[in-house]
Amino acid sequence: MSVTREPKRLSQVKSSFVKETERSRQNQIGDPEEKSEEQSSSRLTLIAALATMTMLWLSFPPVGLWFLAWVAPAPLIWLCGLKRLPGKRPYRSLWFAGLVYWLATFYFIPIPHWALWFGWMTVSVYLSLYTVLLVGTTRSLVHGCRIPLWIAAPVAWTGVEWMRCNLLTGMGMVCLSHSQFKLPIIIQVADLFGGYTLTFVMVLFATSLIGIPVYASCCERKTSWFQAFVAVGSIAVVLGYGQFRLNEAIAIDEKRSLNLALVQSSVDTNLYERNAESDEKFEQSCQLTWRARGEAAEIDLIVWPESNLPICDVMSINEKTPEWLRDYDAAGGLQKGWRLATGFPEIFPEPVALLAGTFGTYIGDEAYNSTVLIDRRGRIVERYFKNHRVMFGEYYPILEWIPGFSKHFPSCAAGTVPKTFELNDVKLAPSICFETTVPHLIRRHLNELKADENEPDAMINLTNDGWFYGTSCLDFHLACNVFRAVEMRKTNLVCANTGFSGEIDSCGRILQRGPRRDVTVLMVEVRGMDRSSIYREIGDWIPIGMAAICGLGLAVGWYGRRRSKATAQKSF
Repeated sequence: MSVTREPKRLSQVKSSFVKETERSRQNQIGDPEEKSEEQSSSRLTLIAALATMTMLWLSFPPVGLWFLAWVAPAPLIWLCGLKRLPGKRPYRSLWFAGLVYWLATFYFIPIPHWALWFGWMTVSVYLSLYTVLLVGTTRSLVHGCRIPLWIAAPVAWTGVEWMRCNLLTGMGMVCLSHSQFKLPIIIQVADLFGGYTLTFVMVLFATSLIGIPVYASCCERKTSWFQAFVAVGSIAVVLGYGQFRLNEAIAIDEKRSLNLALVQSSVDTNLYERNAESDEKFEQSCQLTWRARGEAAEIDLIVWPESNLPICDVMSINEKTPEWLRDYDAAGGLQKGWRLATGFPEIFPEPVALLAGTFGTYIGDEAYNSTVLIDRRGRIVERYFKNHRVMFGEYYPILEWIPGFSKHFPSCAAGTVPKTFELNDVKLAPSICFETTVPHLIRRHLNELKADENEPDAMINLTNDGWFYGTSCLDFHLACNVFRAVEMRKTNLVCANTGFSGEIDSCGRILQRGPRRDVTVLMVEVRGMDRSSIYREIGDWIPIGMAAICGLGLAVGWYGRRRSKATAQKSF
């Protein structure tokens, strides 16, 4: 029996060998039909990724088609549901699509100086990796952990978004939820688990939309109806909660009030003509302040944007202090600046307090980006040192080690503690520039102040967005300020050079907004208020949990691939 079977086995082996050899030869030479099919499938991954990125870009300013953000994740999520990503190198296509998106979104980064082209490219290359991570994580959860796509996709998107907002100092701008910042009824859920809450709901909606036709075509009508229920239910919950929060009664202390004048200058900023630009901002801010004081009946506090007071604040001098600062009349200079800025006593007989960003506070040889409160007597009663510095703007990782680099691109030191500025028994919690793009930083500040029995009544952000020449960066920053107001349930005031200055209430409604790249003065009355949120109490634990699930899913997927390869090698 064995003798008669052997030739048959040899024949089968030979036939298999010939087929494998022919297939290998065709792969090397290039079979036209297979090559065409492979190229087509490779393009499918790129097309789907670019479709998502295009809709995302259109949903944000400058276009602002916010409704597209609710369906934008769908093409990427569809890819995640496939058993195998089309193409030879699909993750390279995903990375490329992400790179195109971030380059188009952050086109304004290199405007102020040629050296920032390096920062623009570095940031975009880095952020595009999250597109790869998002798809890889979702696929691991679906195909490795057997988690349904309609659960895995929103968990992965939210978890990866949290990573982006926290890792390597964090990039909290242009989150998916920020596309909805002009719609107060939709963004109220941000007070639950931060803006991540709305991101989760939006991806859940997009995933359910995909599931409706997919399951209907497979004759699984019950599952299709369930997906429709999830899609409609998610929208209903968001709108219902939003309506409830907007109609909620807010306790206000009428006895404590503060009248502010938010002075919005409009001078574009660059690194070539800093001195001339600073003088122009100062003169423009003085003129606006004098006009406001002449027109308004009562002003308790004048507010200027970041760095609009072009005077150095020297707190201490030692052997490391630069020569040009050793003879600097810091106190006298600031007092003279306050007098000129407020028009006292030459123009107006009554003094007024000033809150402004200085040209820098120096302690020895350390420079800080700071905000100072100067009272009615011209005394500095409080300072706030910026805690969260801007990469490639206030510090340069790695590049700072290059000899002589710091002479042309000086860095700032970072502050470590929050502050409150108190006037008329009303307390304001200050932040500077892009600090309001970091949700966990603002939350930590307010909670630390509350623990010190120094709970603020409102937040105030002083920023110089003149670096971006009226581009959509102004809209992105305003969106972040809107979400911080909802998350903290605090009034959030913004005083910005070139815009957008504004008054945002604790529900995220923009009550007043300055113009784009133009001057104005906004008169605001702040009253005592004590309001909090679930997000302030529990913080980021929910999105952190989702990020942990993402990490677990990646580990399971990696282990599964290694095990499959090992099994295949043993079988061979």
